[in-house]
Amino acid sequence: MVCIDEFQQIGEFADSITIQKKMRGIWQLQKHVSYCLFGSKKHLLLNLFQNKRMPFYQFGDTIFLSTIPTADWIPFIKSKFAEKHISISDLLIEQLCNIVCNHSSYVQQLAWNVMLNAEKEVTEETLDEALNDMLNQNSAMFYQQTEGLSGYQINFIKALIGGVEKDFTSQKVLSEYNLGTKSNIARIVTLLTNKELIEKTTNGKIVFSDPLFPLWFKREFC
Repeated sequence: MVCIDEFQQIGEFADSITIQKKMRGIWQLQKHVSYCLFGSKKHLLLNLFQNKRMPFYQFGDTIFLSTIPTADWIPFIKSKFAEKHISISDLLIEQLCNIVCNHSSYVQQLAWNVMLNAEKEVTEETLDEALNDMLNQNSAMFYQQTEGLSGYQINFIKALIGGVEKDFTSQKVLSEYNLGTKSNIARIVTLLTNKELIEKTTNGKIVFSDPLFPLWFKREFC
């Protein structure tokens, strides 16, 4: 079994298509070998494996991993806090997980910040302080991602934060959020997807790729 993490980075190699063709040509003839190719950039991976023009088109089964359930996070986080002699309730752990939509790395980062800010018992104020610290820690990255965005693109993000999920081309939404014309929406979605700020779910719903980003954006721009 050969596992390769962040496999989508192959798309950034010089002469990437040639490299992919050589890899597939060799791999598909191998026996007694299985490859697990995974990564964190969904739309880039989909382009590698579901684009008919790409060498790895339908190379294998595509599996979308779900997040770790809150019920599994609770005993894990409680045990880590107990090691530091800090008390944290199940309810606050649930709130912690919900804030970052159970995104694994963010759950751990936020929990670590909570632990640093806590004394003997975690309170809602402790959680709020930890979240604010985490937004500050990731602020430089988010500023870089939003640098150069047009007014329409900023307004689209505001619309998504405001609860619009699908009907961006409706006259009401176009007018309320100043998104320009209907034809402008497709260009905005493509650009924000390429910048890895948004992505589409299997049912066509547009969501933020990073659950922390809308919290930071709302604090800075709304």
